[in-house]
Order: sequence, then structure tokens, then C-alpha cells
Amino acid sequence: MIVAELLKLRKRRGLFWWSVVLMIGSVVVIEVAVEIVHLFDSADHGPAGGIDNFAGTMSGLGAFAGLTAVLIGTTAGSGDVSAGVFRDLVSTGRSRIALFAVRLPGAVLMFVPLAVIAWLITVAVCYGLAGGQPTPSAGLAVHFGIWFLIGRLFDLCLAVGLAALIGARGIAIGVLLAAQLAIGPILASITSFGVFREIVPAAASDTLRPTVDNAPHLAPMSLAAAIVVMLIWAGVLLTAGAWRTATQDA
Repeated sequence: MIVAELLKLRKRRGLFWWSVVLMIGSVVVIEVAVEIVHLFDSADHGPAGGIDNFAGTMSGLGAFAGLTAVLIGTTAGSGDVSAGVFRDLVSTGRSRIALFAVRLPGAVLMFVPLAVIAWLITVAVCYGLAGGQPTPSAGLAVHFGIWFLIGRLFDLCLAVGLAALIGARGIAIGVLLAAQLAIGPILASITSFGVFREIVPAAASDTLRPTVDNAPHLAPMSLAAAIVVMLIWAGVLLTAGAWRTATQDA
């Protein structure tokens, strides 16, 4: 059933190709643009590689990947209902919980290969086009990859759960993008909220981000606290999505 869910997502050509463009195309465009500028004006603009460009590219890629995770996750979470095939799937006698349970793994199988390819391209450019600039250690490069993958899989979990809960892909996309890209970072940056900033999902996922040149996180919190917050948010929304799938009219 997981493979079938993956095939359903990949057969949506618009979703698949936009995912490729946002994940891989964005990295290629960024790296090529930086290198072209360097070739034409090497005195004022450094090469595309090096630790500073690597950190900047990974931050930009994180935003594009977050959008991709939301698109894939909301499609997986509400695809059967939106396509009008949920009734047919239920009529086959399959457990509703089983139907929901395969949505996240299917979405993960579609997202992870694209994420890994994008990260590998960024790493290759970082070291291959450094041009004498300082490069990150292997451990730091892997740390960026772990932050990138875990943070975006967190977005994917939220997207699957919320879309299944409300049954409307468009609304789920709008809510998640606003929460993760706008409202969340703003709330996490308001120091007067104190410890309550730590329950913001965007702040928790940002805590996993490696720091370069002492760049501050959205909110000061421990790694353990960030992981707990992410697990709670993902668990609550996925549980709510499963409940809605089990109780909604077919």
C-alpha cells in the first residue's frame, strides 16, 4: 500500500515536476547565478563554493524544501478525499487507519530522494568551487544535511496531518506556509513571550540548524527540548488526521 501511495503522488505530474523545480532547480539556479557573477566580477564577488555560500544556500534551500514538503504532504493527506476516491477505498474493506497510515510513508519516499539530491549538489559546489575559500568540515556539512532533512520531514508530518484533519489541501497549504514562514518566526522572535517561544514549531526546527558566524536561532532552547516539541506537534496533528480519517463520512 505504501508503494501504491508513492505511485499516486508521482503520477500527479504537476506535483512531481514542481517538487523537482523547487528542490533541485532552485539549487542549480542559485549556484549557477553566484558562479556567473563571480566569473564576471571576481574582484567583488567570491566563488559559489566555500562555507559562507554553503550556509546561505542551505538556508535558501530550506525555505524551498519547506514549500515542497507542504505541497507533497497536503496532497498525500487529502488526496483521496479531494479526488473523490475515498469512498471506493473504504468500500474495499480496508481499515481507514491503514489507509491513513500509508500516506506519510508514501510522501516521505517521494520527498527524501529529492532532498538528498539537492543537498549533494550543494555539497559538491561547496567543495568543488571553493576557489581557495574556507570550506566546512565534513561534520558540519553532514550537520546541515541532518537539520535540513529532519526539519523538512517535520513540515511533511504537519502537512499530512493537517490536510487529513481539515480535508482541504488549499487551506492546509495556506495555514502551514503562514505558520512556518511568517507567523512562527515572528512569534519566536518576540522576547517578551519568554519560555512560550519554545512551543512554536518554527523555533523548534530552527534549533537544529548549525550556527555559522554565531548566527542566532529564533529562540534559545536546548536540542532535547526542540526534539520534544517537534515530536509533540507532529504526533498531535498526525493523530488528529488519523481520527478524522477514521470518523469522516465516506
